[in-house]
Amino acid sequence: MRKLPVIRSVSEVFSGVTRHYFQLAFLALPAVLVLLFVSAYQYWILYKVGFYSLAERMSGREAPGDIAATYGKMLSAIPWAQIVPVILIGALASAIAAVRWHRFVLLGDGSSPILRREDLQYLWTTVKVLFFLFLFFVVVSAGGGIVIAVIAGAAAGAGDDGGFAELGLLFLVLIPLVLVGYALMIGVTMRLLLALPAVAVGADGGVIETWHATSGNTWRIAGYTLLIYIPMFVVFAILERLILGTTEAMTDNGGMVIAAMTVLLGIVLYLYFLMTQITMLSVAYREIVGLPGGHEGEATVAEPSPGL
Repeated sequence: MRKLPVIRSVSEVFSGVTRHYFQLAFLALPAVLVLLFVSAYQYWILYKVGFYSLAERMSGREAPGDIAATYGKMLSAIPWAQIVPVILIGALASAIAAVRWHRFVLLGDGSSPILRREDLQYLWTTVKVLFFLFLFFVVVSAGGGIVIAVIAGAAAGAGDDGGFAELGLLFLVLIPLVLVGYALMIGVTMRLLLALPAVAVGADGGVIETWHATSGNTWRIAGYTLLIYIPMFVVFAILERLILGTTEAMTDNGGMVIAAMTVLLGIVLYLYFLMTQITMLSVAYREIVGLPGGHEGEATVAEPSPGL
């Protein structure tokens, strides 16, 4: 059973995407342009319906009831008949870009045909992964419901200080269980998603086969994912604050310049984030499962150590 080398793989993902950023962008340029259009369109719609002003109000300047009413009006104002087709187009563009990035990382394939057979297979596999995730979350929700029922029962019986002390002890035990459960959900989700690079490189098997092939790596994959996502989310949180801070200033020229620079930075980081997501799946798949024909170590972007 192959184990994922967590720290080395995290380093390979960031260093590989950083070195090959422009090469990856131009490899899937048509799909990337479509994704940028879809993202810009969604941001524009959210801006027009007042999402960013709502986010500002949620900082504590407005009562929760008023925020809820504004949120309802915002949802009703979204042109869903236009949004849904755009989202579907974005899903196809995402699959096209992902397949080419997977193949570049894992096979060194720099070709970029408009469409590949693997593109539609990638979309179909994504649907299957979502189905299995839905089943998993149903089971998790059922378990969470049982835990909530236990807590509610304990709270109902907490009629004195001793009861509250027992309830506090229960929460003290529950907190680490929640953290462990969250890490487990990440590990399970990522193991299912490793079926996507398998499809992209034309490997035999599907979601179930990839799941079995990655057994014994759930916690390693969870840690690997957190070490990659946490710094990325921190950067995106900072960028989101910059966007919220500049939207009110978009009426004057200085504000427009600042907003344009913020948007440009957002595009660069958005593509970097997408490439990181694809590369992290590719590296994990290569290290755990290996490539068709046994070429486990032949990666273009990640460039692993010899013999692994």
